[in-house]
Amino acid sequence: MTDEVTFVEGPASNWIVLTGSDGVDLIDAGYPDDAPLVVESLAAVGAALGDLRRIWVTHAHTDHIGGIPELLRGAPQAVVLTGRADVEPTRGIGREQVTVAKLGARLLRPLWFRWALSAARAGGLRDIAVPTARALTAADVAGSALEPIEVPGHTDGSTAFVLDHGAVVATGDVIVTHHPTLPRRQPPRPQAIDAVFSHDPGLARDASLTLLGSTATVVLPGHGPAMARTLQGWELLEG
Repeated sequence: MTDEVTFVEGPASNWIVLTGSDGVDLIDAGYPDDAPLVVESLAAVGAALGDLRRIWVTHAHTDHIGGIPELLRGAPQAVVLTGRADVEPTRGIGREQVTVAKLGARLLRPLWFRWALSAARAGGLRDIAVPTARALTAADVAGSALEPIEVPGHTDGSTAFVLDHGAVVATGDVIVTHHPTLPRRQPPRPQAIDAVFSHDPGLARDASLTLLGSTATVVLPGHGPAMARTLQGWELLEG
């Protein structure tokens, strides 16, 4: 059972610490070079790598699974769980990752170029593999306050995680509230990520609308700040 949800807005992608009576879980783990920051976020809730029980993967992109191999070196007991269609990509086989060729002329734009450069510096071009990853099952979430939802499109196995009895949804990249490729002056808002990042943009768009139409009042995105739905619309989540 999850007692506390701690959202961490990392340098370029986010992760979530779930504190429960049986230890600590993570949802995602950032870029490869984010691993020390993930460890710091565990320490901030009074936990250590030895307390880590499960890492739930929203999707098999390097900016979300990149920190896992380093974490597993200090936490070999942790189980890595992902959507069935993303098991092989998480293991390093057939990853549906955006390529330089696919980005094309976007890289001539300053924001996109700076994002690509920072992603490379954070380890985004490394060959990341998590051989122990397996598909999550109903038994893994039995008795838990965490509910996985299949939301394919961004990747074939993209998974969102509903928390706090449906009030909170961890969206991965199905919904983002901001991204380094967007102008800083653009106010954060829940939205589908740029289509170039998604394996099937049409499905990804449908998945984002599905999550936005759910009863969840708090969005914990893969990129950008956490936001809460109010009577006035979406606002930054305080605290």
